[in-house]
Amino acid sequence: MTTGTEKKAINNYIDLQRRIMQLRVQKYDQEQELKKGIKEIYYTIHPLTILDNLLHKLSQNNEVKRDLKSISLNAWASYFIGRIFGRSTSLKGFLSSVIIEKVAVPVLDKYSTSIFNSLNNFIKRFINRHDSGNYPPTHTEALVPTEDR
Repeated sequence: MTTGTEKKAINNYIDLQRRIMQLRVQKYDQEQELKKGIKEIYYTIHPLTILDNLLHKLSQNNEVKRDLKSISLNAWASYFIGRIFGRSTSLKGFLSSVIIEKVAVPVLDKYSTSIFNSLNNFIKRFINRHDSGNYPPTHTEALVPTEDR
């Protein structure tokens, strides 16, 4: 392919047609490169990509990972305590949920790693149990004769 800086003499109509085709191919290639560059810029500045990259970098740091676990565990505990004791329904519910939260948060902070490990193990066992194929047979599977029967 020739570039725009090379100059060839165009002597006849066939040379002109060939040069026009070369320029169209060159234009198409440049447009594709430009589209690719714009897509890369778009995905680089897209908020979800920025958030994903930020979380990936933060998850590399153990101290930040521990803090994120603690914050998320405290947020869930606060939510569930508020729902159980009716934080928004009455003054009694609000006071009891605040008191229990004040007791629960230090305990959760102290044992957050072991709580998360236990939850991870529970979830893995739950997923493995359902993925192992120990489902009860469906009505069509029960009707299919096997060699044991």
